[in-house]
Amino acid sequence: MSESSFPITLRVTVVGDSLEELTHEALSHGWEFFGDDAEVCVVSGEATLVQDSPHPYTASVVVRQVGTRLPDDTSDDGSHTYARSWLVRLPDEYGGQKTVSS
Repeated sequence: MSESSFPITLRVTVVGDSLEELTHEALSHGWEFFGDDAEVCVVSGEATLVQDSPHPYTASVVVRQVGTRLPDDTSDDGSHTYARSWLVRLPDEYGGQKTVSS
């Protein structure tokens, strides 16, 4: 029997006051699901403005594990993968795109 692997994504619903808050909440759920040593990133999200709410935005966000971090006290034996950076696409009014490094 052959083994196959495929990426697992986590879809979460988060609420917040800003894009940064929504992203932070989604990544926190990603670390809870994939583990504290996981490198996670937001793949996509869809936000909705909620008029009469203490937090004006709710979003359905897809999070994916893109690597594994080494614990500070562990030497690199070559068995870990790393996500040093990934591209984040932003609307044109924010400059179009930027690279985020971990």
